[in-house]
Amino acid sequence: MSTDLRRQLEGGIETLELAHARYVLLEKALCEKHWQEAVQERWDSLGELIRQEPECEEALARLLHRAKVERWPETEPTHARVRELELLRTRLEALTRRRLCMPARSTARLGEVLARLHQLLARTLAPPVSSEELLLHQGDFKLDTTATLLLLPLLCFLPMLLVFCTGFVASGGLWLTLSQLVCSLMIPFLPFVCQMLQRHLSGRFWLTQKRLVWQPTGRDAIHIPLHAICPGGVQLRFTGSVEVRLVDGRQLRLDFIRGAKQLVALLERYGPASRPVASRAGTRPRARGMRQAQRRRGTS
Repeated sequence: MSTDLRRQLEGGIETLELAHARYVLLEKALCEKHWQEAVQERWDSLGELIRQEPECEEALARLLHRAKVERWPETEPTHARVRELELLRTRLEALTRRRLCMPARSTARLGEVLARLHQLLARTLAPPVSSEELLLHQGDFKLDTTATLLLLPLLCFLPMLLVFCTGFVASGGLWLTLSQLVCSLMIPFLPFVCQMLQRHLSGRFWLTQKRLVWQPTGRDAIHIPLHAICPGGVQLRFTGSVEVRLVDGRQLRLDFIRGAKQLVALLERYGPASRPVASRAGTRPRARGMRQAQRRRGTS
């Protein structure tokens, strides 16, 4: 695009180019499986998109009007970029509506749809950690296939036990047949039951330099200062869970979480486990100096 055209549009091209880059990143985040967490990682970019959406709409409308008046050909690079931007905005609006389960007849424009997305995530994903704290690590639910394989035989045994008990108590064979039919229909849903059970036991966590925040699913957040953790009291379990022992004897389990190994490594680095050695090393010279002073007093 020529410099004269950029100057005539009074910065509108720069606004559209910046918005285009943010649209691409937001569309990519919304297409991911864990789209809420992906959008939260681009939280500032989403806020800037909402704030600059009126300017973007105005610049786009001004550019389209000029292209229509001057009859820009389809081969014009600027015209092609504008069409690409329009298609991207249309895809982004449809994808955001689908994520928000908005009705198709809704007349909300892209800016309003993005604002609703921002409000929804602000309510559901706002971490109980202030923006002034340095966030070291965070994570949420992660499905553990090993635990699922261990739970499946147990959940399969329960329907079989039900069939045995009902067949033993009932006098007729019809009841036994109906029980077998019900249990056979329940078996395909057992993996889903395992996943829901793990999700219920899991939650979200945030780690800063001073505290660990654990928010179980459907419950209030638990704030744990790092100095309240016992030295060596952080262990990683085979199910991907983290067990934390506190100095007052309590234990906390963070079950089925994403990034468990990194959490354990950071807790060992920033927790109290790294301080006792330094404190003990610092007391030895002091104790040695006190003994030397007592000997001098005794000889004097």
